[in-house]
Amino acid sequence: MDFFTRFKWAVPTAFADTLSICQFIEGDVLHEHKDAYLKGRYGKTLQVKYPAYGSRQTAAGSDGPTDVPMSLVPDEGTSNDEGVSSDVNRPAQAPRSAGGGLFESNWRSEVRVVLYDRLSPISVGQIRTTQGRLYTALWKGDLAVLREEYDHPDPPMPIRLVTKRLARTHAVAAAIAREFGSAEASAEEASAPHPPVFVMVQDAANAVSREKHRNVSQALGGYLLGEPRVMEPQDAGLADWDRIAPTTHIAFFVLDPSLTSEEISEIIKGAVYAGNAGKFRLAAHGVVFDGAESPGSDAQSALDARRGLIGPDGGPDTSRE
Repeated sequence: MDFFTRFKWAVPTAFADTLSICQFIEGDVLHEHKDAYLKGRYGKTLQVKYPAYGSRQTAAGSDGPTDVPMSLVPDEGTSNDEGVSSDVNRPAQAPRSAGGGLFESNWRSEVRVVLYDRLSPISVGQIRTTQGRLYTALWKGDLAVLREEYDHPDPPMPIRLVTKRLARTHAVAAAIAREFGSAEASAEEASAPHPPVFVMVQDAANAVSREKHRNVSQALGGYLLGEPRVMEPQDAGLADWDRIAPTTHIAFFVLDPSLTSEEISEIIKGAVYAGNAGKFRLAAHGVVFDGAESPGSDAQSALDARRGLIGPDGGPDTSRE
């Protein structure tokens, strides 16, 4: 069984569709530790009681509880050792976000859970909270966020905003490109261009993002120098990584040095874009760091991003948004 590594609780990858739209439903069961799934050694457990089975909105298909086997005792609670409110006010249903889709729409919608410790209920009845609070509790490992007296958490950064920040991965891209140079290279060889690197966001819980990553990998397959490097956002050089969804990674594709930025853009366009060719913007899908200059100690100046994708301050160029 595989798990999403950036959740503090042990969230199996079988919950990908659930996480992609932020909607847990009746029958979903989540454990604090992997051993509960793998060895039957239980600690804290949350079981979802509402919304009802079959009510899941379908961004990716599933409308029943996530298929992770688990049986629990009935939910007659007697104590509240975690200090989690069992009388959370029902939140107002948030309207669907014009640009965010089901995830943002569901973020403030109601969910009811029962909290267990070693299969014994410790919440007094059902805890009424929001989908966003539950998601955050699993992500950050703090059950107190389920309580209404705490500020409601913001949803994680959307993929499109993470993509705009990819220019900040330049130092990591430069370091990866340097690995493909020879330590024994002559001075003349050392000054030769280093391979270009294409960088994109990959959200393992998002079906569209997964398909895009597959398509890009296949399209670039014949030009790759080694396997793509997939990193956690904090390892990829993104300072605000703790605002990025815990299902998200950054993928680095090191490419044949003979490819130009324009050729790479055309390959990516063929892999991800079916619309009007005149409206394609590579910046909406990733960033290319070309190897026109050999990476040195100053990775920012040594490995420049493709012209038009990075603004004069070194950040994303928003002039064409």
